[in-house]
Amino acid sequence: MALYRKRVLQELIPWTEDLIMSAVSISEADRLNGSPKKGDMIAINTKDLTDMWLVAGGFFGEVADLIDLSESMHGYAFSDEAGRKLLTDFNITRKEK
Repeated sequence: MALYRKRVLQELIPWTEDLIMSAVSISEADRLNGSPKKGDMIAINTKDLTDMWLVAGGFFGEVADLIDLSESMHGYAFSDEAGRKLLTDFNITRKEK
């Protein structure tokens, strides 16, 4: 097996119980482990905004560090407004209570 390091930042949002998950891929292994659940994250492919998948919270905690969004990464990071539009446009919306 070869090892690879990602060259890009990953756009993620935390999973919450009120998210509609119809557009998010969840692996069978994650489903069997009880996902989606608190601590899980939703990853978004910035080159194809319809491509979203669940990242299990345990794995996420082991491999990811939060960056300061005020630091420009060559225009890569979404602003809060762009992030909200992304979630709305691709059905990652909050369930009505």
